[in-house]
Amino acid sequence: MNGIATNYINIQNLSRQYIQGETVVNALSGIELGFQRGEFGALVGPSGSGKSTLLNCMGALDKPTTGSVEIDGKDVTRLTGNELSDFRLQNIGFVFQAYNLVPVLTAYENVEYILLLQGVGPAERKQRIHALSKKMDMDDLMHRFPDQLSGGQQQRVAVARALVGEPEVVLADEPTANLDSANAEKLIELMLQMCEETETTFIFSTHDDRVMKSAHRLIHLRDGQVERDEKVQ
Repeated sequence: MNGIATNYINIQNLSRQYIQGETVVNALSGIELGFQRGEFGALVGPSGSGKSTLLNCMGALDKPTTGSVEIDGKDVTRLTGNELSDFRLQNIGFVFQAYNLVPVLTAYENVEYILLLQGVGPAERKQRIHALSKKMDMDDLMHRFPDQLSGGQQQRVAVARALVGEPEVVLADEPTANLDSANAEKLIELMLQMCEETETTFIFSTHDDRVMKSAHRLIHLRDGQVERDEKVQ
C-alpha cells in the first residue's frame, strides 16, 4: 500500500477475543491492514483462521475487543444506534453464508428491500433490479419465495441484494460456496466489472480457487493473524 493517507479502509491493531468456559479464544490478534478504494481482495486461510470474524468487525456487525476499523475516515467501531445503521445501509453491502433472506418476501422483494430503506423511488428500483437480475440470469427466479429456491439460487438473490444498493464496500463471506461453475463465473465477472466501473471495494472470505485467481490481492490468515499479504494482479 502507499501509506495510510491513500487507504479507503484502515484496520489498526484489531483484536477480537471470545470467552469459552474458562478459555480465552483469540479469534483475531493485532490485525493491521489497509485497502484502497476499488480493491478486489480475498481473505484466505483454513477454517477458524478468523476470516468471518474479520469481515464482521469490518462491517460493524461484531465489536472488536481492541483496535479500530476506519472506512472513508469514519471509525465504524465507535458508531452506535441509528448512526451505525445508516452508515451500513448507505455504504456497505453484505453477503452472508446463511443468506439471511426474509422468508415471507419473494426474491424480487428481498432485493428491493434495501432500496426501500435507502428511499430510492419506484422507477429507479425497478430499473436497478431488472438490470441486475438480467446480468445474473435470475429473471425466472424473482417471483419465487426463498423456500422455493435451491441453496445456490438463494445465494444469488443474497448477492443481488448486496449489490443493488450500490454500496461503497461489499463484504462477502464465501459468496460462491453454493454456486455451480457457470454461475460462480458470472458472479465473479459481475463483481469485477462493478469494481472497475464504480471503484467499489470488494473483500471476500473464500476457499474458492476461482475467486482467488480473480482477486487483486490475497490476505492469508492463520490463527487470527495475517500470515501473508500479497498483491497478485
